[in-house]
Amino acid sequence: MRLGGGIRLLNKKLTFILILMVVFLNVIFGTVLAAKDAKIKNGVVYGNYVVTNENIEEAKKIKRIKGYLGVEANIVDMPNLEKIEGALYITSESSKVEKISMPELKEIERLLISYDINVPVNLEELYLPNLEKIQDGIRIRHVFKTFQKFSLPNLKYVGGSINIANNQKLECIDLNSLKEAGGISISRNDKVNYIKLNSLIKITNQRANLTIKNTNIKKLNLINLKLADHIGIADNDFLKNVYLNKLQFAKSGFYIGRNKKLDKIYAPKLETLGVLKGFSIKSGDVRKKTIVIKVNQIPDYKGKIENIKFSIIKEEEIKK
Repeated sequence: MRLGGGIRLLNKKLTFILILMVVFLNVIFGTVLAAKDAKIKNGVVYGNYVVTNENIEEAKKIKRIKGYLGVEANIVDMPNLEKIEGALYITSESSKVEKISMPELKEIERLLISYDINVPVNLEELYLPNLEKIQDGIRIRHVFKTFQKFSLPNLKYVGGSINIANNQKLECIDLNSLKEAGGISISRNDKVNYIKLNSLIKITNQRANLTIKNTNIKKLNLINLKLADHIGIADNDFLKNVYLNKLQFAKSGFYIGRNKKLDKIYAPKLETLGVLKGFSIKSGDVRKKTIVIKVNQIPDYKGKIENIKFSIIKEEEIKK
């Protein structure tokens, strides 16, 4: 009886697994078919769409996509596209793509540029000069060899997090118009020497971090940032000065670690620091180097202050 019951139970489990596999495959094949057979009417794509070398002329006429957009053509030029209601995907299947131009694109749900670590990548240019809003987030990972500049000069809002990591040749990150993001993490991009976030005002998601790690930047201008849950600046070997001219609150804390040349942080309006894992501000430098934070008054804080010195200054002393 026990053996028979066990066999019946095993059969039920196998049946359940087979059903899950069928559903999963149907979703995959359904998505592929939707991408290849999307309906187009009056410049609007109803469904998902993939730009290939075969349909590149058709793609030039598209104004709106009610689904995601994938790219596989070598040169993608969509001069009339204004909105993607899903994501813009540039993944390992897009490895032959060299240039993408969408000059009128203003809004998308998500931007994903992510490659397998062993896939050769040809992407050199991503031209989205009028993109203003990303409903969800940005993810750029493992883009090697050719992609040196990531610039979205008119982007103002990102609802989710921005994650830019492990990009070997990336040198410049220009998000100069960005005012609001759910979170920002820029890490392990060893050749990045320029980060522009001058317009950033706030990090909005609860418990979201602003993290800058493993770059070659010499100066970090966050001159309009007023509010962030937690700020982390670490392992930037050439960073000397950080400008936080309008920062009022870091609700969870502030971690500064292993920045070999960092001397001063300018934060004249800093009022309150929360506490995260026992500290409000911590300098994790191996050499135990003291970091000076220039303020107008000593902020209220909880927890530990390690290897930090506050220095009272007048705001006009700050030089960008």
